[in-house]
Amino acid sequence: MKLTLKLSIAIYIISLCLPAISPLEYSAEHLTDGYETLILGPVQVLFGLVMLPQMPGLGLLLMLPWLANISWLISLVTYKEKLGRIAGLCTAVIVVVFFAHPVAIIGSSVSVVLLQLHIGAYLWMLALMLPLLTLYPLKTKKQPHTSAS
Repeated sequence: MKLTLKLSIAIYIISLCLPAISPLEYSAEHLTDGYETLILGPVQVLFGLVMLPQMPGLGLLLMLPWLANISWLISLVTYKEKLGRIAGLCTAVIVVVFFAHPVAIIGSSVSVVLLQLHIGAYLWMLALMLPLLTLYPLKTKKQPHTSAS
């Protein structure tokens, strides 16, 4: 059980060192590594909060990746409690929504752009989804034994 959590942390750290995102309309020279995305996360949340009154859906989409990181940490710390299960499930939902519509504010232009996801983003997703195996383990049903008389 703890091995899964340690593996999740290790994959997360590896994902920080790899290219994670780039704007959809630009070439590969505009790659943003995972650690840069993590550092700029609070700025995305700030922009998301500012945009909430005018465009609530877009504002929320900007905040999701950062919220996924926070709920992932909560699920790691409290994996034995009910809160850990809820946080893990929230993390999974947030990650799926982000991958369905990846957007961010990147670069000097303060405009929302669609993202192309790279290996760092996919490893980030794997790292955040991995604790679900610990929080919601796959259980096999026990078959009742029938005795022949």
